[in-house]
Amino acid sequence: MKKSELARAGEDCAVKHLIDKGYSIIERNFRTGFGEIDIIAEKAGDIVFAEVKSRTEGTGFTPAEAVNFKKRRQLVRLSDYYIARRGRKYNNFRIDLIGVVFKTDRISDIEHWENIIEE
Repeated sequence: MKKSELARAGEDCAVKHLIDKGYSIIERNFRTGFGEIDIIAEKAGDIVFAEVKSRTEGTGFTPAEAVNFKKRRQLVRLSDYYIARRGRKYNNFRIDLIGVVFKTDRISDIEHWENIIEE
């Protein structure tokens, strides 16, 4: 599977995972000049910015290891930008990470870490 196909398949799996957990999907692939938010969802009046990392089983590192300090800082900046540009008010917001691991062409594992950035 090509990298772009793997990323798209991982995002599709993450969307299904969130919907199954009661989230409503607001937007996918929100792009700015300084980055992208993979999934923006809502649950109980809270907005969730979800970063999705997809890997093939046996690559030697986990999806969570791909979200370093620089990426976390970018996610905060992107979420602040999104909230500032949208007029809607939310109770709270958080940034989550969803890691999807594939074995050949099927999901081997999916993990959802909530609130990966604590202030």
